[in-house]
Amino acid sequence: MTSRPTPPESPQDTRAFEDAVSRNPSEWFHFCQQAYAYMESQDTQIANLSDHITTLDERTASLETKIIEESAANRNLLAQMKDKDIQIIEATVTARLAQQASLPTVRVITPEASGTSPAEETTAPHLGTTPPPAAGSTTSSRLSEKLPDPDKFEGSRSDLRRFLHQVHAEMTANADRLPTTTSRLTYVAGRLTGKAYALILPRTVFGIPQFSDYPELLTYLENAFGDPDRVQNAQNRLHQLRQRHQDFSTYFSEFQRLALEGEMADSNLTPLLFQGISRELQDMLLHNPPPSREFHQYANHLQTLDNRYRQHQQQIQRSQPPRPTLHQNHRQTSPRRGRSPPSHGPPRHTMPAVAPVNDPMDLSNQRRPWGPNRREKNLCFRCGSDSHHIRDCRKPDTRRTQARFAALNNEDLSPARSPDSPALDSRKSTPSPDRTENGVSLP
Repeated sequence: MTSRPTPPESPQDTRAFEDAVSRNPSEWFHFCQQAYAYMESQDTQIANLSDHITTLDERTASLETKIIEESAANRNLLAQMKDKDIQIIEATVTARLAQQASLPTVRVITPEASGTSPAEETTAPHLGTTPPPAAGSTTSSRLSEKLPDPDKFEGSRSDLRRFLHQVHAEMTANADRLPTTTSRLTYVAGRLTGKAYALILPRTVFGIPQFSDYPELLTYLENAFGDPDRVQNAQNRLHQLRQRHQDFSTYFSEFQRLALEGEMADSNLTPLLFQGISRELQDMLLHNPPPSREFHQYANHLQTLDNRYRQHQQQIQRSQPPRPTLHQNHRQTSPRRGRSPPSHGPPRHTMPAVAPVNDPMDLSNQRRPWGPNRREKNLCFRCGSDSHHIRDCRKPDTRRTQARFAALNNEDLSPARSPDSPALDSRKSTPSPDRTENGVSLP
């Protein structure tokens, strides 16, 4: 039986079930028979599946054993091939050196200077020696172009991958310059410093690291300084990456680097890209929907929107007038004694040199209501007493009123206003209040 049996009714409680059974006992009996047969068939299928799974597990274990054995055989074969390659390279170098040493040496005869004309000069006599062999092709004897040495590796985890790739490139492009195992190992060891060199120092004898070849040395460094969770860490940084106030191209370059580092599929990158862009780009997408949700087309559309937004912001900044600088002190020059200032048209009105009252940025001694010398004399800023400080002073705080009066007096004395100004006359006519408190004059 393959299909699951269905009960005649669906009672909600025990009494409803008893009533349904009493009404249709034959149907319920038939349902129980079918349910029991269905359960038996399911038990049989479960037992068969368990046997099949057991068989698959045994096959998997045997395959894993074979794979391990084949991997070990491949590693041994690879090591033998490397040793043979090294032997071939060493034999080639030795044969080339021996061939160069066996070549005959011909003494070069330099003719002496004579007073005869060139027509009377005779050729050098035949020496009877074997002439030197013709020079071979320059391409076979010339070494490859030397790549720049990679920067030294100090043991930083973030710098390990750079060092590994540059060493592999050096060994591949300049293999003829480093033909032996010793030369390759000493070269890699020479590019290590700090903690990285301290790691291989116990396995170094007479300056030569004791490894089979440079790949084993690089693997040794990667096991010590590598990041075992490199992919997961890159994915975590990719989910936290935000554009904020930087341009889209800078943000997208870092996004692509983390996506490749985290081995993310392109189909999963479009939602993450939308999540990390700025609020301005998200608002622009409401009125400019992308033509496609494909990752690269979506990124090109966002780049176009970001360019349009930044051009618009530049146009707005060019169209707006420059803002005046706050708290700008205008230098006012007074005419020299005995000379009258030149008059070229009506006098220009300049801004007063006095800062606003209670300006928190004005720290000059003239704006201090407590006077310029109370701090130096360690006096109370409020009353001027030397027996206590301002936190223990019992007199009321009238510094704000004093600062306002000081500002008014400085404004009256400002050279920006002429003596004939009506505002100045009105201030002169109004008597200034007596700045006293409890019979004591305030400073």
